[in-house]
Amino acid sequence: MRLGRWLGLGPNPLRRRWDRIEAAGRVTALIGLVVSVVAGIIVATGAYQAHERAVQSEARSSQPATARLLTDPAMMNPPPAASSGRAAGSGFAQARWTAPDGSVRQGTIPAAAVWRAGQDVTIRVDANGTPVGDNRANRFTPLSAVMMAISFPIGASALLWLALLGLRALVERRTLREWEDEWRTVEPRWRKRII
Repeated sequence: MRLGRWLGLGPNPLRRRWDRIEAAGRVTALIGLVVSVVAGIIVATGAYQAHERAVQSEARSSQPATARLLTDPAMMNPPPAASSGRAAGSGFAQARWTAPDGSVRQGTIPAAAVWRAGQDVTIRVDANGTPVGDNRANRFTPLSAVMMAISFPIGASALLWLALLGLRALVERRTLREWEDEWRTVEPRWRKRII
């Protein structure tokens, strides 16, 4: 019942035109909030699925290879060009691995800070034997998708709230102006009655 009154639903002979406009703004904001929740879920789900497709595509176009670290991982800032997909707490190390064609390669690979020189690690390489970023370390997790789905309606509700405040200020100004105009009309007659 209170929600219906706040939204301006129901008959009220005292409700003015600007009160109805404000009520329409409230209803629109409520609908906008519901739409933003649905849109947030759709966007987050789409982003998660697109990321999963990209990871699967990368997995199909690359293959695992065993690399032996030649140096301990070093935290480099800025990191070398082969740093795509590195996780926090990781660095880069010199390593040697065997390419799919059997040739031995050497270069810089992303490496976890806990790895040590001489350790064998699994990396992913393309058909040419070049290391490719393994996005498993910085995966777009379901939690990331949930956070995206939550943040979307929170941002939308902030914008809708600001729009409602602006509409409310406009309605207040307009209502006060109408009351003032009506008082100018009534006040001279009222004053004559009192005096």
